[in-house]
This record gives sequence, C-alpha cells and structure tokens, in this order.
Amino acid sequence: MYLGKGINLKNLSAACSAFHPNCFYVMLSEGNSKNNPQDFLNKLGQEYPDLQIIVNSKAVLKTHLLPDNVVILENFSEFMEFLEEIE
Repeated sequence: MYLGKGINLKNLSAACSAFHPNCFYVMLSEGNSKNNPQDFLNKLGQEYPDLQIIVNSKAVLKTHLLPDNVVILENFSEFMEFLEEIE
C-alpha cells in the first residue's frame, strides 16, 4: 500500500490502526528540508518498536543512532538481498 511522500506520523498511525502492517518500507530523499531524516527515523522506530522499518536512502545518516528495528539499505540490490534473507 502506498501512503504517499508527505505522510506524517499522525496519519501513519491512523493507517496502521486500519491495516495492521508488519513492516514499513520507507524511501527517503534529501529534498525535503523541513524534515530531518535522522529525526524522522528515530521517531518512527520509537513509535513502532515491534515493526521492522526498512529504509531506502542515500542520505547521510548516523546509523549507530537509529533504533534497532531500523535497517538502512542504500540501493535496490541491497533491498533484494534483504528480501532473500527473510524468505
């Protein structure tokens, strides 16, 4: 299910209540200056500690500061490898 490029955490919470996902796939770009990707992922990981959060991003992130349930993948090949590992 695609939720759009501008979804906020409040709307995400409503979607989760309705659809009960078991993971999130997040694509980040550096083009949105009003939202810090690091802060967004930290909030997302803390808000949903039981969900795996898979992030596709080339943004510079301090991965050691992210919650344990957040996985950073830098390209599509890494994403495919990740999917093969969880099958």
